[in-house]
Amino acid sequence: MIIETVITTQTSADNINFAALGVEFLGEKLVFFPYKDTVTAKNIQDSKKGVVNIVDRAKFIVFSALGDQKFNYKKTVELNSYFLEECCHYYEFKVLSVEDLGEKYKVSAKIIADEFIREACSFNRANNLLLEAAVIASRIGISFDKNDLLAYLQKNKRIIFKTGDEESKEVFRFLLQYANKQEGKND
Repeated sequence: MIIETVITTQTSADNINFAALGVEFLGEKLVFFPYKDTVTAKNIQDSKKGVVNIVDRAKFIVFSALGDQKFNYKKTVELNSYFLEECCHYYEFKVLSVEDLGEKYKVSAKIIADEFIREACSFNRANNLLLEAAVIASRIGISFDKNDLLAYLQKNKRIIFKTGDEESKEVFRFLLQYANKQEGKND
């Protein structure tokens, strides 16, 4: 099973990057598939390490998927990396192998350390719908266009606003603005 997470990587100059990425947990190993032309892929190739953050709030997935990464973070213990301060659990990893799959890499990694921060609150309907909206938004120009995102948001606005909190509404508005800024990305 693939879990939606936020991966933290860093450059040699210690610039931190957060990216939404699905990760498969296989015992003490992780497998994930970053696109080749991403900061995450470059950082993984260069540093051979990172952190998988388990989160229970859609904002982390949405904002890290779409480039708005103003998150609070702290230093990890083992690999001198960083984790999201508000995550539920994090896993530090070292890369075992990187396989070229064309437009993506298959990264296999070993969990070096993990830390439980707090109990996960779980996702409600609003968070689940916002996660799906983030997937659509991140694929505009690939397999979706901006009108797909606008239609999805319009269809689900009532449920998001009914079942979500103020943060969910903020994420909804961010996604709406994001969609409206995607000029020329219609089919």
